Amino acid sequence: NKGKNTADGEGSTGTKADGNGNTINNGGENSGANGGTGTDVNGDNNTIDNKGKNTADGEGSTGTKADGNGNTINNEGDTGATNGGTGTDVDGNNNTIDNKGKTTADGAGSTGTDVTGDGNKINNEGDTSATAGGTGTSVDGGGNTIDNKGTTTAEGEGSTGTDVAGNNNTINNDGASKVIDGATGAKVSGDGNTLNNAGEMTAGSTDSTKPSTGVDVAGNNNTINQNGKMVVGDFSTGLNVTGKSNTINLASEEMSITGQQATGVNVSGEANKVTLTGNMVVDKDQTSLLAADNFYKASTGINVSGSSNTVSLDGKLTVISDTEATYGTEYKPGSS
Repeated sequence: NKGKNTADGEGSTGTKADGNGNTINNGGENSGANGGTGTDVNGDNNTIDNKGKNTADGEGSTGTKADGNGNTINNEGDTGATNGGTGTDVDGNNNTIDNKGKTTADGAGSTGTDVTGDGNKINNEGDTSATAGGTGTSVDGGGNTIDNKGTTTAEGEGSTGTDVAGNNNTINNDGASKVIDGATGAKVSGDGNTLNNAGEMTAGSTDSTKPSTGVDVAGNNNTINQNGKMVVGDFSTGLNVTGKSNTINLASEEMSITGQQATGVNVSGEANKVTLTGNMVVDKDQTSLLAADNFYKASTGINVSGSSNTVSLDGKLTVISDTEATYGTEYKPGSS
């Protein structure tokens, strides 16, 4: 397909292929609108190469859809989802999705890349953005690997950069992560997952009713490695972890909590282990436009609540406080 490949209307399909070992090359734009699907492939070991834009506009619309195992989807151009659409939708096991261009999701229900199954590999080499309630990358299953090499931006309440549900998945955030005004950078739910944050992560909000969260992990026996720079601004949390027997390793030498009512790391549950080997500084920015109204409200470096939790401060935790309401580490009953 060298020209445009467009499907407009419920049930419409631009290109459809059933079977195994097929190759589909979309040289031009590939799009689905108003319930249509641009390219629909059903089978195993197929290859889909989208060199142009891959877009979906409207609820039930899909740019590229692949059902089966061992398929490869190369999005060399930009992928966009708006108004509830899905840019790339993959269902099956051991598939590879390589997003070399930008991936954007704008609007509630919109998803840039949506993957369901086990053992899949998602490479986001280009930048990913989620706005107005959209989700950049959504993965549901076990044993999947998500590599975010480009910058991931989530802006607006309900927006999520990367959303992973399931067990034993690996999420590598090598690129920068920016979380703004009520959004979540990476959301992980399930057990035995590993999250590696190597890129710079910033989280902040201009509205106290719309707190932002850099990373939100819910489940048991998960491991979170914070190796990259972390900056937490107003009304926001860097890492939020709930559940049992999770391990949080804070190895970064640059973790700054600068915001009003900000928290660097919040952990709740049982038998969780927090180890600080890096450098964390709690220093509220008193020049901020929001500082005057929130001067006496606490900002916290590490907050732990629950029972049988362990916090090891082997690194450096510095609190530069102009008010007695700013804490470095806060323990709740039952923690140790």
